[in-house]
Amino acid sequence: MIIADTHLHLYPHYDFTKAVQGCARRLASLAPGAACVGFLAERPGCHVYRSLLQEEGRAIAEDVGVSPTDDGHCLVL
Repeated sequence: MIIADTHLHLYPHYDFTKAVQGCARRLASLAPGAACVGFLAERPGCHVYRSLLQEEGRAIAEDVGVSPTDDGHCLVL
């Protein structure tokens, strides 16, 4: 089973650890044992996805790393 948040906003001023872990906790509570997925939604002028791509291979926050998929269209945090 997969459970997803299909409209996830991450803004530069967010604490990425809290945002990502909080999203994962909320999704896991809805369907324990399911794979949890978040789909980034960006407002015009926000470029969090592009910023995260530049952090490839680095930890952006505690226990949160960035890895793009082979096709470059997705990020795994």
